[in-house]
Amino acid sequence: MVHIRSVQEADDFEVIYQLINTTMVRFSGTESVSYAVSGEVLKKRYCDLKSPNKAFVAISENKIIAFMGVLATGVTKNGLIECGFSQEYEDVLDQLLSKCIASVQGNGGTRVYIYSPIQFGQVRNEGIRLWEKLGFISDEYSYVTTILNLDNWIEPQSFNLSGIEPSMEMNYEQIKQILLEDGEDDMASLFHNQFSQKKTMNQVILTLKDETSNDISAIAYYRVNLMELDKEDRVFEATAFGIHVRPQFSLNKDEIRRFVQGALISMKQLDVQTVISRITLKNFSVFAALISEGFHNEGLEKANTIRLYKEI
Repeated sequence: MVHIRSVQEADDFEVIYQLINTTMVRFSGTESVSYAVSGEVLKKRYCDLKSPNKAFVAISENKIIAFMGVLATGVTKNGLIECGFSQEYEDVLDQLLSKCIASVQGNGGTRVYIYSPIQFGQVRNEGIRLWEKLGFISDEYSYVTTILNLDNWIEPQSFNLSGIEPSMEMNYEQIKQILLEDGEDDMASLFHNQFSQKKTMNQVILTLKDETSNDISAIAYYRVNLMELDKEDRVFEATAFGIHVRPQFSLNKDEIRRFVQGALISMKQLDVQTVISRITLKNFSVFAALISEGFHNEGLEKANTIRLYKEI
């Protein structure tokens, strides 16, 4: 007998964490990945009275054998699923999913999403097959995570900075709205998860102005963090690096690459040593510009994902 119920504060969230982590390892095919939160974070995420998130567990013989939570996206009223389960209890997932769907519907949402780890260029794997069996459909494009060591990056000689400037006025809400207006819901969701709504000193925003209209044709953004390699070695790292080209402006590949280079120059000026970017392959011209500057996926192959969705 399996009993389905809402998660409770008294539940063992370390067990829940292990279920999620083990499931992630199983689907990614490597033990080099791990779920980037803790049992304590999960407990706060789902048991805080102010939290909009909901979660459910499946119990068998007084043991938690499956978990599914749904996170409020913050961009829309839809929900993001996270899940962990013992492999032999896969058949309880549809019951947990029904609970999560009811929660999202009650909030006015029309979709639920889940991210599945994939290798670069991969189109099928165990995780994708599982979620498709539960009625999910893959997005058209996957996400890829790339990294660049700026110590080895050489700034182009006689670089043309024309039109590239820091934005002191543009804020979080304006960027998110631009992404949504331009049909970049995926990037808007990613931006929402990676940036703070409060303007902080470690967040950098650059714009590229169109020569004719002086309107913003592209936006670059990133966060600067101090990383401790050990007790005596600290470096600055740029994360959440994104480039958005507005569709009404026909920027060629050279202009996009120049904007990427301008953003990298700004990072060098801040003494940043490493930059990480997670982008959707929908915008291949941006991806190609990053690759042209030396960004690569080595060591981050298991950090690539594809998002799946289910209409509710």
